[in-house]
Amino acid sequence: MFRSLHKDYSRIITKADKGNTIVVLDSDDYNKNVREILNDSNTYEQIATHPTEKSVKEVRRDLSYLKGKVEITDRSYKSFCPRGCTSPRFYDLPKMHKPGNPVRPIVSSFNSPTQKIGKFLSLYFAYLFRLKNPILKIPPISFLS
Repeated sequence: MFRSLHKDYSRIITKADKGNTIVVLDSDDYNKNVREILNDSNTYEQIATHPTEKSVKEVRRDLSYLKGKVEITDRSYKSFCPRGCTSPRFYDLPKMHKPGNPVRPIVSSFNSPTQKIGKFLSLYFAYLFRLKNPILKIPPISFLS
């Protein structure tokens, strides 16, 4: 049965937003939900050019600047320097636990120009704030003053 569903392009097999559940959705409904989310001009903006290469150049420029000022090591520069990047990927996960099964939009930055720096900063802040879980939790604003 799963193989026949996998080959059925009128269906999408994805995981649900919560729980360890796999969901089979009508691809037209799924695509309609995605279009509704992406057409929200208050949240998303359509752009004319592909931004990945520009982002790669900007990250490399900024890393070169930091390396030149001896703010980062050669090893850090090489580690953070983006190579073989792709654009962040948008998808959504259905919220099966809510009436009408709305969707939760996700933007995956895996292999994006800033992924390595973001991962480092997440771990750095987790260490800095001595968290057990490397998800950034902002302390009260008083630490800024």
